[in-house]
Amino acid sequence: MDPIFVPQCLSLQLKTCRILNFLGQESELLLAGYILKNARVLQTLKINCNEDLKIQRELLLCPRASPVCTVMIDCTGESL
Repeated sequence: MDPIFVPQCLSLQLKTCRILNFLGQESELLLAGYILKNARVLQTLKINCNEDLKIQRELLLCPRASPVCTVMIDCTGESL
């Protein structure tokens, strides 16, 4: 469940977010979706996973508060 209050640092200041060692668990998808839905000035969300997960479509379909946000998913196992 999403919190009622969105911290101002997330909604108005977060420009770049990097999630490392993403496993594709439901809680991780919910967190990434929450960030996309609430970060109004987010420019880039970078996700690093160790194996090819079928998460790309799900994340790309998430609603975004920022119209300029780019989602980058790297499943090569290397850090972004």
